[in-house]
Amino acid sequence: MLDHNPRSWFAVQVMPRHEKKVAAMLAYKGCTNFLPCRKVSNRWSDRTKVIEQPLFPNYVFCLVGNEEFRVVLDVPGVYRFVGFGGKPYPVADQEIHALQKIAGSGLNAMPITSLKPGQKVRVVHGPLEGITGELTQIKNQNCLVVSVQMIMRSVAVTMEMWMVAKADDSAGIGQVN
Repeated sequence: MLDHNPRSWFAVQVMPRHEKKVAAMLAYKGCTNFLPCRKVSNRWSDRTKVIEQPLFPNYVFCLVGNEEFRVVLDVPGVYRFVGFGGKPYPVADQEIHALQKIAGSGLNAMPITSLKPGQKVRVVHGPLEGITGELTQIKNQNCLVVSVQMIMRSVAVTMEMWMVAKADDSAGIGQVN
């Protein structure tokens, strides 16, 4: 398919609302995968319930080698690997590591679809220490934005200004050091 490292992270596009089922089936088949989620409070007329929703609807990330592409594509609910020119293209490891750190931090992460020009910052304090991203304001709150270029999606997490410092120009967005 594509000449790449023995095992790389790839974004897999899945059917709507099948992210958790696909992730579970991939795990059952022995494929390492990552489905970043966030907790959302759903309110009905008689109750409120906290549920987990994918940060990036319709996408699951898989760590695969050449021999595993067919296994992933054979999972019910999987459409395709995201790529260019019909060929799968790997997601940068530092983007996946940044997302894993955000997902495990317990902080309130919000998916966003577009980035506004902002300053590149590095988190210097707190559970996301070492992540580089873009600082922006959403609903009068300071947020760190980390992007996954392959699927043109981003995630924002609320940050206090004391937690971040201006990043050097050599650090990439989403990079973890």
